[in-house]
Amino acid sequence: MDFHIAFLTLFLGLTSGVQPFELSVTGPVAAVEILVDGAVAGRLPGPPWSGTIDFGRDLLPHRLEARALDADNREVGRARQWLNLPRPPAEVEIALEAGPSGKPARVRLTWERLTHDPPISSSLTLDGRPLQLDPAGRATLPTLPSYSPDSTHVLTAELLFPHNIAARKDLIFGGEGGETYTELTAVPVRFKRRRGLPSPAELQGWFETERGEPLNVTAVEEGPGELYLIRVPGSDYIKSQINASSRMPPTNMTLLGKDRLRFVSPWSRAYAGAGTRSELFDFSPYLTGNIVSYLATSTFKRDGSERISPADAVAVAGLQAMSGGRRRVVVLLVDAVSGDDSRYDPVTVRRYLSALRVPLHVWSIDRNIAARKAWGDIEDAWNTPSLERAFRKAADDLERQRIVLLEGRHLPQTIRLSSKASEIEIVAAGDAPPPAPQALPPRLN
Repeated sequence: MDFHIAFLTLFLGLTSGVQPFELSVTGPVAAVEILVDGAVAGRLPGPPWSGTIDFGRDLLPHRLEARALDADNREVGRARQWLNLPRPPAEVEIALEAGPSGKPARVRLTWERLTHDPPISSSLTLDGRPLQLDPAGRATLPTLPSYSPDSTHVLTAELLFPHNIAARKDLIFGGEGGETYTELTAVPVRFKRRRGLPSPAELQGWFETERGEPLNVTAVEEGPGELYLIRVPGSDYIKSQINASSRMPPTNMTLLGKDRLRFVSPWSRAYAGAGTRSELFDFSPYLTGNIVSYLATSTFKRDGSERISPADAVAVAGLQAMSGGRRRVVVLLVDAVSGDDSRYDPVTVRRYLSALRVPLHVWSIDRNIAARKAWGDIEDAWNTPSLERAFRKAADDLERQRIVLLEGRHLPQTIRLSSKASEIEIVAAGDAPPPAPQALPPRLN
């Protein structure tokens, strides 16, 4: 007997509070159990396979699952989706091609994009080392001794499409178990004492779930970092405050190495669908060079229909920063008078970025920041010296991070350091106040 279950409701945007959902269920299914983050939130005893679920006031990543059960309460099907985590508009797949020995000898990339645009750039690495791709998206695996098909390896493909849409895929293969397709979870960490990249073997046993289950470390990377900046005050006001003009003396406000900067508009554009409404934010291209020149110029065009929503923009920036699995920092530059019509308040957004493991730095262009205290610690940025200090603190945060890749897909807020870990911390894990005591786990209504 064929069974099938799927979500008809897809939660693509930021999601919290009471949300309706609908399932497609075929076959003699007796009931459907709804789970959130592995815990039972409720049960649907029969059709219609729909209901509402209360995710609470906090904005957090969730794993939503529906288990189809037969008359004997056995699971016969499962559907899953991830909420408040990256949902890519483009995807890339990695295919291994065997050589004469039957072992993997070549790699082929295939991709899909909703608008069918081809990628404008692509890269493929084997254990962090770049491989040369031909125009057809194929690469040859290196020969021994640099590559052993009997050992475990990680292939990482990254593609960039028009409009700054990126896609990434990780593939673990080799070893005694043969090739294994699996998802990886990228965890940003900081070593308390500066050191080179440790090997995955050195970090085995250092990471676990909140239930104490050990997590397998597959790779440790440095790679390029990304700083996302939401600038609320206008460029003219910034010029008047920090004297950002051609007469300004040289400043040390450039990201190091291959680290890049992106601006995020604090003004949202509304898009209405069938019973839904989305608020989208513009992102700049990736930028390099002195940050002052970008702060003092207009970045985004507006038509007057936008709504100023800097707190929501910070949440969206954090989500985007997490999506690439890279070192990351989000910066919010505020003033004393600009409004905020965001759906989410600063404390909720701070908790969300902490759960995503994305550090947040808040700068103020004004000295009087009493109205911005909900953002926590705020750095002065009202003149050139203070702006330089604030920038260097954020840039140093970005520079010190390293990325640990863990086998499997996990909610970021559920990953912990074990008692074996030493001289290491998970980035942003304690950056926000804890949830309110009255917060309840998600439940079915």
